Amino acid sequence: MSTDHKPELPSEKRRIYNAGSTISAEGRVDGGINLSRGFGDLRYKQNSKLGPHEQAVTVLPEIT
Repeated sequence: MSTDHKPELPSEKRRIYNAGSTISAEGRVDGGINLSRGFGDLRYKQNSKLGPHEQAVTVLPEIT
């Protein structure tokens, strides 16, 4: 009962672009990982102007 949080999803794509990151044709954030939520991956969470939920990759879960 979950959704795969892929960078191509409109809501995820919007957050990634707003964080100043890109999505490659293969669906990779900044040419690296192909997911938009997860633990670790601090490289994608370093924008000091944005909160945790606004980073290119966020650790915050989606709760339904």
